[in-house]
Formats: sequence, C-alpha cells, structure tokens
Amino acid sequence: MSKESTPQTDEENTPKKIKCTICLQDTYPYHLAVYENLEFFSCQECGSIYASPKPTKEYNSDALNDSYYANRSVFPDNREKKHFLKHLEDLKTMTKGRKFLELNCRNGYRTELARMNGFKEALGVDTNTYCLEVANVRYPKSATKKAPLEDIAKTGETYDIIYDAHGAEQAMDIDTYMENIKKLMHKKTLVYFMLCDGNHLMVPNSFLNWEEVIYPERLRYISKEGFEEVLQRHGLEIKKRYFRFLPYQHVIAKLNIRRFIK
Repeated sequence: MSKESTPQTDEENTPKKIKCTICLQDTYPYHLAVYENLEFFSCQECGSIYASPKPTKEYNSDALNDSYYANRSVFPDNREKKHFLKHLEDLKTMTKGRKFLELNCRNGYRTELARMNGFKEALGVDTNTYCLEVANVRYPKSATKKAPLEDIAKTGETYDIIYDAHGAEQAMDIDTYMENIKKLMHKKTLVYFMLCDGNHLMVPNSFLNWEEVIYPERLRYISKEGFEEVLQRHGLEIKKRYFRFLPYQHVIAKLNIRRFIK
C-alpha cells in the first residue's frame, strides 16, 4: 500500500507574486506552457512571456554559438528583406551619420546590405566563430568582429546607428544588456530593435507551436507594453514604430535627452 501524501497547507496552495523581469511589476504570472522541465509564464501586467528556470550563462552561450545559426537564413522570405531595406532608407533620412553597428550579425548578410546601401562604416559583431567565418567568405568587403556586447561597450566607440535583432530576447539580463547598448550611443544615435511580440494576437494559442519559440537562445518574448517600459527605464524613447500584422516588433529608438536636462 502506498503512503498517503501529506496534505498541502493553505499557504502552500496560495499563488505567489513574482517580479516580472521586463516591467518589474509584482504579479501573479499566468502559467502558459510546459516542455519537459521548462515552464513558460506570461506576466499579467505587461503581457511579456519568460521561461523558467533560466539557463546557466554557459548553456545559453553554447546555444548561441552553435554553427546552425551561420546557415539559417537571416530573412525567412523576400518580404522581410524588403522591409529591412526600406527601414535602412528610413534610418538614412533620420541621421546624417553613417557609422553602423550590427549586434548579433550572424552570417553578416544585414551588415553587407547596410554597407551596400550607403553605410560605408558598417561593422557586424557576433560571438559565433563559425558565423563570422561564413561572413568573411561570403562578404569579404564587410567588416566583422568576434566580441560580446560587453567588450564592444568597453571600447569607448560610439555609433550613429545600432541594429539589434533579437538581442534583448537572448540576453541573460536585459537591463545590463540595455546599459551596454547605451555606452555605444551618442546623443543622436538611433537604435533599431527587431524582436518578437509575445502578446500579439497572432501568437498561437498553443504557445509551443509558435515557430519563434527557440530555447535557450531566446529567454523572453517581450510585449509592446513591456518593451516600452524597458526603454523608458533606460532613458530611451521610441522615434518610430512600424506596424506589423505579424507578431514582430520593429522599433527605432534614441536617447530621451529631456530626461537628462535639469
């Protein structure tokens, strides 16, 4: 005969508030999905989604440095490439500067397109050795460098345009990540963020069926509201947000100089 389990107390059964790492609000998270020992939760304040438990830094780094990313298409279809080129033209009209930095450049395709479309000082950085080897072979005229964001942030260099695709979703700590980006900015720098929208109406009801769920490469899926909160927290303001039917965000932001003027 099996032993009876010990009844749980009322205190153990009471849901506990957890601080959302995106909006920093204490909330009762909505349990969204389970995959093996991994759970996905949605913040009831901002709608952002995060995975628990968070992987170790080494495990996350190994995933990001997998050679798979060198061979994965930057643009799933030509429509996304057209969007990127259109947005590059918008960036050109918003600044006279042409010093371009792409974070997480992968196989270098976006950096090469930037170089070919007026950004002669284009640099792509990544931590994936194989990705950069592929980039150097395919696009020898483009400049690429192996370095994590925190090392680039220590150089003292600033850029006119910083392009960041999904970096905010991959970072172990989003606030440290944003602070490192700010170290690369001068007062007129434009930062282009591309990321998923975890609270978009087109995210499948069965969250794990969403093709953008890639763990541990992406630790969070930030809502529009959540991302605006992150930007405000770090003294950034949105200059342009592109409307998309699909569950993605394309945002151009810059420093909110008014916050620093007393």
